[in-house]
Amino acid sequence: MNMLKRCFIGLGAAAAVVSLSSAVLAQTPGKPITLVIPFAPGGPGEVSGRIMIPVLQEKLKSPIIIESRQGAGGAVGITSVANAPPDGYTILYTSNAITIDQAIKLKPAYDPLKDLRPLTVGLFGVQSVAINPQLPAGNLRELMAYAKANPGKLNYAHAGVGSHTHMAMELFKLKAGVDIVAVPYRGGGQQALASVLANDTQLTMLPPILFQPHVQGGRIKILFVASDQRMPLVPDVPTAAEAGLPGYEAMFWYGLFLAAGTPNDIFNRIETAFMETINASDFRQKMQSLGYIPGGMPSGAFRTRIEDEVKQWREIVTRAAIPRE
Repeated sequence: MNMLKRCFIGLGAAAAVVSLSSAVLAQTPGKPITLVIPFAPGGPGEVSGRIMIPVLQEKLKSPIIIESRQGAGGAVGITSVANAPPDGYTILYTSNAITIDQAIKLKPAYDPLKDLRPLTVGLFGVQSVAINPQLPAGNLRELMAYAKANPGKLNYAHAGVGSHTHMAMELFKLKAGVDIVAVPYRGGGQQALASVLANDTQLTMLPPILFQPHVQGGRIKILFVASDQRMPLVPDVPTAAEAGLPGYEAMFWYGLFLAAGTPNDIFNRIETAFMETINASDFRQKMQSLGYIPGGMPSGAFRTRIEDEVKQWREIVTRAAIPRE
């Protein structure tokens, strides 16, 4: 099943959970809850986390503090939650880098399904592929034809080995049957974008909102969005299937986790509170205005998604011969 379709199926199932009564933590009302984000401030995780906080605090009857715990590619923050008391007062909010790590690392510092309890998804994001206009290709079909006629001559910029842009672009290469050289940039997506704007590399993959400021000036061209439906933010940009590559999708997410061993009554109460918060109209409108798809996937569906992604990334690592760390 397509990833985007799963998102909306998850949203439908979420309605059953949201119908439960509003929840609060039972042990110590008013005790602060820590929301751990294992990345630098300013990213979609922190932005969406801060938007959730006002409503979530009201539902949980406790203040919520965002704590940025960086280091070791996110492992410092993730393991801090895995090792926290399973009482619901420490919550992890992280990206699907947590699934990529299981494929790219020889000895991952954690297991997302054994050391943590998946709670729900806060938001989904759709990637898109864009090229420098100097590349003689006006659409995806022309890009694939050019790449096949010139194997190894094109370069794509990505945000570092094992990043979502890296893994998703390697999946693109496998699906399209093309040989395009990967060029990593440690500074993340902005450096990868700058590389394409300067024509040091010819293409990259990022959320379309990051390309938009450069599209009108003709400095970059978005070829497609990597989802099975067009995105309202860029309604004129075709999907991968419409552009000539059916079956290809690249979506990332930010999801919530509790420590393994969290009792079911606490887990269920927190799940309900997050479901109601994520499905609140204010949160949904703000996420959509930023180009994201609001989450709300039930915990069982979220666990299945994690299992499926880990299998997919491991297959890509093997087929693309990506060195494991």
